[in-house]
Amino acid sequence: MKKIAIAAAFLLAWDLSFEVHAQQLSPEAMQYAPSSLGNNTLTAPADQNASAVTPSPSQQPPPSYAAGASNDMRNNVPMSHADNKRLFTVSATVREAYDDNIYTTPNNKTSQFETIVQPSFLFNYPMENTLLAARYTFGATYYPDRSGSSFDLSHDFLARVNHSFSDRFNLDVRDRVLNTTQPEISSGATVNRVAGSFVENTFTMQGTAQWMPKLSTVTTFTNDYFGYDDPTQSLYNDRDVNILQNDFRFLLTSTTTLVAGGTYTDVGYANSFVPAGATAAVRRDWQSYTGYVGLDYNISPEILLGARVGGVEADYQSLGSALNPYASAFATWQIGPRSSLSFNYVHTVSQTDVNNYDSQVSDNFAITGRYMITPLLTARLQGDYNLGVSDANSSLVAGAGDFLENTLGVDFGLSYELNKYLNLSLNYSYTHVNSDDPGRAYDRNVVSLGLTATY
Repeated sequence: MKKIAIAAAFLLAWDLSFEVHAQQLSPEAMQYAPSSLGNNTLTAPADQNASAVTPSPSQQPPPSYAAGASNDMRNNVPMSHADNKRLFTVSATVREAYDDNIYTTPNNKTSQFETIVQPSFLFNYPMENTLLAARYTFGATYYPDRSGSSFDLSHDFLARVNHSFSDRFNLDVRDRVLNTTQPEISSGATVNRVAGSFVENTFTMQGTAQWMPKLSTVTTFTNDYFGYDDPTQSLYNDRDVNILQNDFRFLLTSTTTLVAGGTYTDVGYANSFVPAGATAAVRRDWQSYTGYVGLDYNISPEILLGARVGGVEADYQSLGSALNPYASAFATWQIGPRSSLSFNYVHTVSQTDVNNYDSQVSDNFAITGRYMITPLLTARLQGDYNLGVSDANSSLVAGAGDFLENTLGVDFGLSYELNKYLNLSLNYSYTHVNSDDPGRAYDRNVVSLGLTATY
């Protein structure tokens, strides 16, 4: 496993704050949302028994000073880590769920009632200029009528260090180790079917610097490692991904920021293999170089818009190179104190788990929303749609045409605070995968009712 010591801080996924039906911070959960650093502390874990609906790191738009960052980057005013005095938080969730397709098969679905238990321990040590935080979540899912093992176990460990050297320089470092059996449907970039246990380790670092009153930079690096227990998935998809990114940001007006930057992505696979109809082994390794320009625009203190346009050149170890356009856009809207809404779109070259193709050109749409119906009752919605096209130019099999696959994930939940220690939640998630390979397609519905105790 490679470890490179400069990396992009990824977001704590919005859904984690409300026990949503998604497993990835990713890089979570801190799964990667299209802005900068996430909130000021780690949050309670998400339900790890359902598919994640957040994009992989290489699909994200460049970092931006969107609302919710660990510093108020738009105004370059660091938040005091000492604002949060809570040192330890212990929680446990018990959830009863109905899953209509536990093996994520296209036909002959197997449904099952499941019992999920998730104890979690959260540590936050905030100081005036530094935050130390860590979270460990253990998950156990019991299938009373499943053939073979009746239990799926998961482990999710997340650590974070954030330090403000001054009001001009900030560094945020995070590492997440996830071991689970649940599929990820964020895109074809990850295995989106149940294929046994896998480990993902994501190390990230992000440095922000205000060099002059109007000029700042955001430099990020992400190292993402995947290892699968299933021999077939391991052969094709064990990989180490490194992403280095830098944004130059220039304040044009009090509400408009010019952004210019670039990203270098290196995707290295652990194994070579012989494609169907070929006689020699090949590797799926590739690198890409992305350049873009764009604007961030604050319509008001509550609404932030941003867009980038540019190009991506991908160089493949076995197939030469290809040039594709790059585009991204995002919007965040704090709709008063009780609700929020965000939207993100990215068009780029990304990884794929279609074994005979090196990469895909993907269009990813994501939306998240939250509404506090009453002071005790909160509703949330998260959706992700990814359209991936692996074209003939990236095929490892001679004569193969384009391969199309799209994934849709929708997650809806209600959370009711019974008292300061107990929270009742109702969740529904829907997963749809449509593929040119019928064996890869499936639909899945999961409904669950859970009780979380927090101290």
